[in-house]
Amino acid sequence: MEIDLNKLQKKIFVAARDGRYTYMNSVLANGFTQSVMVEVLNHRTPQNGQSITPLITAVMQGHDEIVRLLLNLPETDIERGGNVMIEKQIINNARPLWCAAACKRLSLVKLLIQFGANIDGATETNSTPLRPACFDGNVEIVKYLIDCGADVNRQNKWGSSCLMVAAFFGHISVVEYLCQNGASIDTKDEFGATALHHAAEGGCLDVIKLLLTFGSNSKDTKDSFSFTPMMRAANFAKCDTVEFFIFENMYSRLENIQALELLGARLSIPDKNELQLSLNYYKYAMDLRYKGNPLPKQYLGPIAAFGNHCECKTQEDLDGIKENEFLLQMEALAVCERILGPNHEKFEEHLVCTADAFADKGNYRLSINLIKHIVLLNQIGNKHVDHLLKTLIEFTTEMVYNNDVPAFNDVIESLQLIIREFERNKQREDTAEIVDTNIKTCIYCIGISLKCIKDDRDIMSLRTKIKQFIRLNLKVQDGSTPLHIVVSSTDSDDNFSKAGVVTFPNASLCCEFILCGADVNSMDSRRNSPLHKVVQQHHTRVDAHTQRTIIQKLLQAGAHVDMTNYDGLTAVQCVQSCVSEAILKNWIVSLQCIVSNAIIRCGIPYRNRVSCALEHFIELHG
Repeated sequence: MEIDLNKLQKKIFVAARDGRYTYMNSVLANGFTQSVMVEVLNHRTPQNGQSITPLITAVMQGHDEIVRLLLNLPETDIERGGNVMIEKQIINNARPLWCAAACKRLSLVKLLIQFGANIDGATETNSTPLRPACFDGNVEIVKYLIDCGADVNRQNKWGSSCLMVAAFFGHISVVEYLCQNGASIDTKDEFGATALHHAAEGGCLDVIKLLLTFGSNSKDTKDSFSFTPMMRAANFAKCDTVEFFIFENMYSRLENIQALELLGARLSIPDKNELQLSLNYYKYAMDLRYKGNPLPKQYLGPIAAFGNHCECKTQEDLDGIKENEFLLQMEALAVCERILGPNHEKFEEHLVCTADAFADKGNYRLSINLIKHIVLLNQIGNKHVDHLLKTLIEFTTEMVYNNDVPAFNDVIESLQLIIREFERNKQREDTAEIVDTNIKTCIYCIGISLKCIKDDRDIMSLRTKIKQFIRLNLKVQDGSTPLHIVVSSTDSDDNFSKAGVVTFPNASLCCEFILCGADVNSMDSRRNSPLHKVVQQHHTRVDAHTQRTIIQKLLQAGAHVDMTNYDGLTAVQCVQSCVSEAILKNWIVSLQCIVSNAIIRCGIPYRNRVSCALEHFIELHG
């Protein structure tokens, strides 16, 4: 009898998932060949975003009898992994023992180990079964795995150890057992952080004390953000932890002051908004700074992006801003920039969070100034800013959408920041994806600029920037030039929060790009010209007037209607609307174009026999 393998795989999987022991036993008792059994028992079935075997699903559901039945079958691969979902996260290549530990199934952990499961069998990210047990603080499973020989110092893909995980979540019993059984206390992850850093970030005082008792010697170790454990606690606003380090006199006076100031700043972040508590820590730091031998601040001075706010120097200055939420937010930014430095990743996070909060309140001008500030600082530090430039234009778009038209000079400043970034993209040899993002952001910014023009001086200023942009000869990955993009129905308008503010195809942008020198006969990787692209837009999706205007502008600027793409099609042969067809068919083709087509069609030699300019002209028709 012919076996329906797919049907059989489904039956066994469902039985394993639902705990139907008797039914599974009866199905498997039908004397299938070994090859069929291997295929059925180890098949990964798609299930709610997962891809799992019968053994894995039985383990995750806690069906002990089914698991034992499957393990007793020689065809079952006990190390066959699957892609499982644990707490809404897909874990790739998770083996049955890992799943048992992650699902807190101690009895199945024991059973799988009894049947020979690899106790350190790792997932795709090198997470062993001990790791999820430490993550959950399941001390019974942790003890059993370690007693059976689990490697307590195995680090995952990012260098994170089981001790770090347990320390972060404050699982003190697990931390203690790991330390008692050989866990390396001061091992670093790929970010330079130790278990003490992780405990400080989690705000776990008891774990911190325990690690110190076991001899942790990493209080002065700095991670990749230049944070000691105390500064890491301050950055994550763990008040009790910072106070503990200060009380224990583990750091210098200046380090204590900076930790208190950073703590105050991080408490002011809009997500927390603990402004009164923030003020208390600023005052605590001020007292410590000027007690005895003063340690004056190295002030940055007033910063335009922060409303020209200058960081407070005295208690009286602090008292003067205590009722002003805006100034307290600016004080926090000034403190962060001084302590962390202008190019610090956490300073950028704080600033962007603050900008988002003010944008939510409708204060887009301040948000835009803040983002410009961090873009300038990051460009000086040669950091990527494509995400920030996109955020900058998103805020500007929101302004226009809400009928709050930004000042033209403000938008031009943003445009200049984007254009400046292209040279840096080239120097760093950035990925095509980053360059593509910046090209689309730049085009969109130019579209916004057109809506902000007040007089002839503004239009001349904008055209100067567009010419700069055009002269860069930029293309996206499919070979499209900026002109191709502005005449096409693209997803460029969907890259920003309020679609419809600048739409594509865009006749105004097309006109300006042509006027500023864009090549109307440029070709993408499929040899499509801008004219090919615009005529392929269906009239139901594109305003007929817009399409007509773009086609006419391209033709008037010298676009060739008889240029062929890689499919051998001219623009006339690509038309998708009667509007396009009517215009193109009535356009008179020049004698030069007719002759060029004849040369290509008849294979007449022309290379090195005519001028370079004429050679290029002929090739456009090839």
